[in-house]
Amino acid sequence: MTPTRPLLPDLARAFALFGIAVVNVDFFAHATTGGVIAAGWNTPGDRILWCAVASLFLLKSYSLFALMFGFGFEQQRTASAAEGAGFVGRYVRRMTGLLVLGALNVLLLFYGDILIVYGLVGSVLLLFRNLGPQALRRWAIGLYALQIVAALLFALVAAFLLLPEAATMRDEVVAESGQDTANRVAGFAAVNPLTVAATRLDAWTSDIVWVLSLQGIGVLAFMLYGMSLARRGVLLDPAAPRWSRARRIDLPIGLLLAVAGGVLMVQSRHELDFSFMAGFALAIVGSPFTTMGYLGVIAAWTQRTESPLRTFLSRAGGGSLTAYLLQGLLMSLIFSGYGLGLVGTLSATAYIPIAAAVAVASLAFVGWWRGRHRAGPVEDLLRRWVYLGQRRGAKTPDAELAVPSTPAEPPRP
Repeated sequence: MTPTRPLLPDLARAFALFGIAVVNVDFFAHATTGGVIAAGWNTPGDRILWCAVASLFLLKSYSLFALMFGFGFEQQRTASAAEGAGFVGRYVRRMTGLLVLGALNVLLLFYGDILIVYGLVGSVLLLFRNLGPQALRRWAIGLYALQIVAALLFALVAAFLLLPEAATMRDEVVAESGQDTANRVAGFAAVNPLTVAATRLDAWTSDIVWVLSLQGIGVLAFMLYGMSLARRGVLLDPAAPRWSRARRIDLPIGLLLAVAGGVLMVQSRHELDFSFMAGFALAIVGSPFTTMGYLGVIAAWTQRTESPLRTFLSRAGGGSLTAYLLQGLLMSLIFSGYGLGLVGTLSATAYIPIAAAVAVASLAFVGWWRGRHRAGPVEDLLRRWVYLGQRRGAKTPDAELAVPSTPAEPPRP
């Protein structure tokens, strides 16, 4: 009998996949990291749409994925313990596989890849595997506080650049990053795939420190909090009181901070503008509230009568790795020079709907695929690597999909 996958995590992944697409499209359409972000803001409609996307999805999609990553860690641990199999070796191979997939993603599809970050940060979870749920929660809160401090420090640097004494430095930084963005756009517009790949690699190496500084600690914090929720059984219980509080309290607070941050960011012309960094800091502060609020809404949906849409989206969410890479493939073909070559040519009201269509297409494909196969094609490839050289019994490959019979904390190795 095929184990039943829990609805809440897979629906959360499906929702996050849509958000990832409409946020990441900025980097495909205008190579925005480290450069002039307002290149696609030509009309009030562009700014309104971008602000809406930032308010609803920016810094909320990666957090949902990180929470589910922590949940997956616990599911894999539980499965290994139930089989009497070694967990650490399997998990190290899984993280190695993610790093390889991430490297290929950077070179072939998307320089804003998150798989390398998840592979590196996810490896650190092994150090926390013997902690109880409350200790994991405290670590998560403490680490996220550091993430907020880092964002505030970036905002202070941006405020310093507003001083008259820093005018020359500010002009130099803006000019340098503007030229860097122009060079990236030219590289991505090249017809030669090797030129585009070299541009991706150069962009990734330039931006990885920025990404780790503004998201790395937060990713680890959300992963640890996901482990805590999993050990308390909350992610397997959509009727848990925590989800009611998330809907009533967390969601309004998070959305208020997110909208305020989006309004500030959309006033800027450059990522180093104080308004952008201040808005970004507000979004980081609000991200945990919004993330939990979204999960609360999804939890409520799982308690309603089953519908074809919910079933289909849960299937798609179960193949999130395939869907994520498929989004990169489609958008690289749309925006790169060896495809339609639309990089640097569209405004937000054009490229955001394209991203939404790509998100729907990727979810539709994976949902269709998983209606015929147990796992997505990339998930199946990764699983084969994880279990390489091991005897795979009847329940082994499916064990990590199963819902534990009780929400109790799994045995500690």
